[in-house]
Amino acid sequence: MAGNSSRAIFRLARLHLLKLAADLAYTARMSTDHLLPPDIAEGATLVGNEYGWSVSSFPNAIPKAQDASYACLGGQFQFRLDDGSIYEMYWLAADSTERTGGESWEDYSRRSCTEVLRKFEHLMSATDFAKEASNLKIQINATRYLVFVAYFVLENEWLQLQADRSS
Repeated sequence: MAGNSSRAIFRLARLHLLKLAADLAYTARMSTDHLLPPDIAEGATLVGNEYGWSVSSFPNAIPKAQDASYACLGGQFQFRLDDGSIYEMYWLAADSTERTGGESWEDYSRRSCTEVLRKFEHLMSATDFAKEASNLKIQINATRYLVFVAYFVLENEWLQLQADRSS
């Protein structure tokens, strides 16, 4: 039981680090007036500093991100309602593993994107999102409001994140 609790705490901490990473990456892009390229962001809505793709659009963003040398740190599912409400399902996360010491950026970009896509696809097939909505006490068409929020970074943004972690 303690092992499961430790894993849950680790997952939550990792999720918070991912969100921090996304915030920093977003700030870096905004400071130079750069958002994600339109072809990667296609099918996504930007709320605050988070891109959320329709679940049918997200798989199309991955090869475009890889081609543009973006890595994917991970992501999570959310329900985004018309009234602006957001219901995060942080327990349904699809995260990539850390970059290894000798791994080139190109290899990490491809691997991280592939890992996140695989986990996304697994969660899509294994999760009853209507039940998740019901558990959150919201009466919605789960398919209509479901998005996948993913965090993409370029190498310079990733390096800045590593430097920020070290300080």
